[in-house]
Amino acid sequence: MQRMQRPAWLRWQPVRLSLWLTLFLLAMGLPSIVLPLVREGPRLVSGSPEEPLRLVHRVLSDPTPPWLIAYALGTQGLLAWFTYFSGNAKVTDSDRFVVFLVLCLAAIGWLQTIAAALGK
Repeated sequence: MQRMQRPAWLRWQPVRLSLWLTLFLLAMGLPSIVLPLVREGPRLVSGSPEEPLRLVHRVLSDPTPPWLIAYALGTQGLLAWFTYFSGNAKVTDSDRFVVFLVLCLAAIGWLQTIAAALGK
């Protein structure tokens, strides 16, 4: 009896990020983490030990700022265009797979943002 094999897309493959993708993902994710820390930094240093927990709660529960929504739309659109439509030779199959995963996670984030906006 012949053993069934997994489809090619389901086989484990090494994921290697190109330098351009690593830098782009850092530029895409850091503003949402760094800017609240910069804004609340003095209070975190001089405040009570519970202050970091309050900051995390505030960042996760407050509505998403409009500038962050615009930034996310722009960077995700640029990432999708560069990866799938630009035809650039620097983009590898591994990069396309990683960008697919990133955009799947971004879609979940967009659904959460829309649900939070409609739930008000």
